[in-house]
Amino acid sequence: MYLNYTTALLVLAHVVTDFYFQSANMTKSKRDSMAALIGHASIFFVVGFVLLIPFISIKTVAWLFVLSVSHFVIDLAKIKLESVINNASMFPFMADQLCHILAIIALTPFLSSISLNIHFVNAWASIVKFYPFLHRMRYTVLLNYIILLICYLLIINGGSIIIKLILNKYNSLKNQTEEESIKAGGLIGKLERIIILTLLINNNYTAIGYVIAAKSVARFKKLENDKQFGEYYLVGTLLSVLVALVTWLVYKFIFRSFY
Repeated sequence: MYLNYTTALLVLAHVVTDFYFQSANMTKSKRDSMAALIGHASIFFVVGFVLLIPFISIKTVAWLFVLSVSHFVIDLAKIKLESVINNASMFPFMADQLCHILAIIALTPFLSSISLNIHFVNAWASIVKFYPFLHRMRYTVLLNYIILLICYLLIINGGSIIIKLILNKYNSLKNQTEEESIKAGGLIGKLERIIILTLLINNNYTAIGYVIAAKSVARFKKLENDKQFGEYYLVGTLLSVLVALVTWLVYKFIFRSFY
């Protein structure tokens, strides 16, 4: 009954662990330290445990431990792959993320019999007495909110990583004197993806052009005078829009499949 819900929570745990509880220093440390890899997998276990509290049981903890071990193994395999190809490129990153998601999906047959913890049910009943409006919250609505949260978290930090990995191939287009400006543009890119995804979800497609135009106005003189920077800026902007668009398409596919 709660299979979609628990699966979504596990994906959320992965997104939070990989893109928000993993600093650049930790990413580097994982390449040289087994302890850093174990620590990262442990963070996934803790985040997953907290999110799955409504369903917590010995069985849930056991499968969460198995998934944490798979998280460790997949990350180790990614590091080995990067050392073989001698490059931290998009392929190892995307393969790593895909394997994490597939590992969660592979676990779903064992999660199908999971039910709400009786202590959580009793606690929730007490909370609803004080906040009656919570009683009207439907299961499907809550699941939709979780999926939306995953999408937004992905495009914010996950999108930044994807764009950075791709743009690393086009360093020849980057004007070194614009280094600080480009870093500041990262925040603009995050806001851009949030706004675009929100507009797409609400079927307000025409307003997307205004968002891109507003972003370009601030750099108009630089774009006009520096062709090299303009090309780099254009590639980054199109990638940012593409990340938001692909995320929206995935959300739309999930929405049509489960609702």
